[in-house]
Amino acid sequence: ADPVDDGLPIKVNAAQDRLRVLIIDDDQADRHIVRRLLQSRTDPMEIIEAGDAIAAMDMADDDIDVILLDYFLPGQTGLDCLQKLQQRWPWAAIVLMTGQGDEAIAKRAIQTGATDYLPKRALSEGSLWRAINTSVEHAFMRWRIAEQQEELSQFAAMMVPDFKAPVRA
Repeated sequence: ADPVDDGLPIKVNAAQDRLRVLIIDDDQADRHIVRRLLQSRTDPMEIIEAGDAIAAMDMADDDIDVILLDYFLPGQTGLDCLQKLQQRWPWAAIVLMTGQGDEAIAKRAIQTGATDYLPKRALSEGSLWRAINTSVEHAFMRWRIAEQQEELSQFAAMMVPDFKAPVRA
């Protein structure tokens, strides 16, 4: 049996006390399996399901922590809609899942902006929670880096006039 807890903290949006997970998969049976695996833990969470990315963007709000995205969706792939999902939820962790996985898809997913990749054939309670934990941690670090870059940019903008002033002894 897979270990469920690998010790990584799940960081959620500071304004909420629960993990908000969006499952985007056109296969209702696969969504049910993922929901069951998610609910096997006692962590407080809200699970939102959608059959495609368009429906997900129409129904879900702004406070999504994790998106579990199927690769094969009606009329497009998960990679095709990844950028739109990132624009809609810029700080969410996105885990691409597929039943037809290979290393090329995994590589493209990460290069396109997914925080992790999970083949459905390896889907278990432990593998799903490891992917969620590491992806949320990665997304949180990405958010912190962007925040620090903004602070540095503001600091540099304030310092430019000081550097242009003549030095007086």
